[in-house]
Amino acid sequence: MGGLTAAIQAKNCGARVVLVEKSPDVNRSSTAIAGGGFTIHVEPYGEYSQEDLIQAFLKTSDGHCDPNLVRTFAAKLAADFTWLKDDLGLSFTPNPARKGGFLVMGRGAAIPPFLEKVAREKRVDFQFDTAAKRLLTNESGQVIGLEATTPNGPKEFHTGAVVLATGGFESNGEMVRKYLGPQVHETAFEHRVSSTSHTGEGQLMAMEIGASFAKKPFLIHCGAEDKAWESPGVRPKNQGGPTRALLNTSRWGLWINKRGMRFIDESSESDPVSTAIMRQPEGVAALIFDRKTRERFPEEAQKYEDAVPGAILQGQTLGEIAEMIGAPAAQLESTVRKFNVSVTNGKALTLEIPKGEHLPTAAPIENPPFYAVYPVWSSMNTIWGGLEIDAQARVLDGDAHAIPGLYAAGAIFGGIFNGIWSQISSGTWTYRSNHDLLAASLQVCLVFGRVAGESAAAYAKDIS
Repeated sequence: MGGLTAAIQAKNCGARVVLVEKSPDVNRSSTAIAGGGFTIHVEPYGEYSQEDLIQAFLKTSDGHCDPNLVRTFAAKLAADFTWLKDDLGLSFTPNPARKGGFLVMGRGAAIPPFLEKVAREKRVDFQFDTAAKRLLTNESGQVIGLEATTPNGPKEFHTGAVVLATGGFESNGEMVRKYLGPQVHETAFEHRVSSTSHTGEGQLMAMEIGASFAKKPFLIHCGAEDKAWESPGVRPKNQGGPTRALLNTSRWGLWINKRGMRFIDESSESDPVSTAIMRQPEGVAALIFDRKTRERFPEEAQKYEDAVPGAILQGQTLGEIAEMIGAPAAQLESTVRKFNVSVTNGKALTLEIPKGEHLPTAAPIENPPFYAVYPVWSSMNTIWGGLEIDAQARVLDGDAHAIPGLYAAGAIFGGIFNGIWSQISSGTWTYRSNHDLLAASLQVCLVFGRVAGESAAAYAKDIS
């Protein structure tokens, strides 16, 4: 979405625009497989003032977000959403689950072809099956174009500016291992539903000419996949696994790893729960709940079982459940017993892994039969971050100077989202992120796509 938005905005600013895409069409991006949700937290759509949103970001980022980028985002969000919805005409329906929430009609798959149609009407030149390989620079370090591989062989594009909007690097195993390291179990990469075209070329090209990279924590945006998962880049029919298809059950149940231990506050949003699984033993976890939890949301569990037959296991005791998921029975029983005592005493929030910080969903798990959704893996969706940009979307070098003629939009840059790992006394890893605050990434692509397009067009005009 960032690239198409940048192309449209640059064209609106009077630039000649060529959009280079290595895939045969626009439908292979992470936007196309996204849920299509936008949460516009700022007034007049949402309840935040611009300053409220800025302060919320600063508070939840542990100092890792860039205040200038956050201020730019907050200042432009409402107007840019109005532009997308009213001026361009992308169709939305309200999302009653969120204040200021909207869903694209047709979900994420509808966004790229809609924006392509708008861009073509504005005479943007599309070059498909064209893979960018190298940025071209002059003797002063100014970016003057790029070299690409086309169906007819190598080709150079000479331009006044370049906007990189190549997405994350979640389908490049070498980069994942290098930059995320032990945080990622192989199962999260193997079970990814991310775009298979996101292999990090934009990041690598920028680094080759001196761009700063990986100075801030990455946001690892994951889903949770169960036995319905099929192959990399394919979204299963259950649309996001148990953390979303069993959203309420997930929040009221317990997430347990192979050591029989909890590893996250289950009342969190689905994304950090899903991401936390990747650093558990064997990269797998189970969602455990009891009869009373199931009775709270009977239609949810039945619908899930209909969609994924055999995904919900049942046992009369926690010991039986432990055997089914390959966890030590004594440890699982101890974990649940301590949890139940804390809940009964009103102390769920004082547990080392608290329960209920986000929603009041702490209730004892004690009424048989017991259930487990197993196995559940993290599934990489998007890795946000890497390059550094300023408020004009200019890519920065290692000394925080703008690289002339180079801009970035979308998941390729950091400074907005981040995720933080921490380890509790038992050695278990847990995860939290400020992505919860926005609950969607598309609006960041929208805002900084427009910023990058406008900035690149102005720069190209100035030097021509």
